[in-house]
Amino acid sequence: MTNQQTAASCNTEDEQTMNAESRAGPLKLRSQGDSTATTKKPDAPTAPTPASKADRQRIESVLPEVVDAALAAPHFKVTLRTWRRWDSAGRIPPGFKIGGRKLWRATDLELWSNWGFPKRADFTARLRIEETGP
Repeated sequence: MTNQQTAASCNTEDEQTMNAESRAGPLKLRSQGDSTATTKKPDAPTAPTPASKADRQRIESVLPEVVDAALAAPHFKVTLRTWRRWDSAGRIPPGFKIGGRKLWRATDLELWSNWGFPKRADFTARLRIEETGP
């Protein structure tokens, strides 16, 4: 067989295999030098990934006055789960949402820390008094 005939027969075999695989369902993949076939599973939906360090730094440079839970929790030496539980229980200052992300003003978190970590209701009451004056 010539090289052209060999290439043509390989192409025909490849086309037949591709047609059979498309009818059969999952795609069979073979790595070079491996005679065993593995089945590729369909892509499952993935959960949103936390912001990467570069993303967080970019956000911090643009909005240095706000932080998200992923930055606030480690700063106060708690897990992200604990931070969110504290938020639900009203143990941290009030936050706000932008684009579905919960954010806190860095100044509020600093005051909260300096004032001895009061509950949200006490914090907001004291903040109002501080802003309006005695």
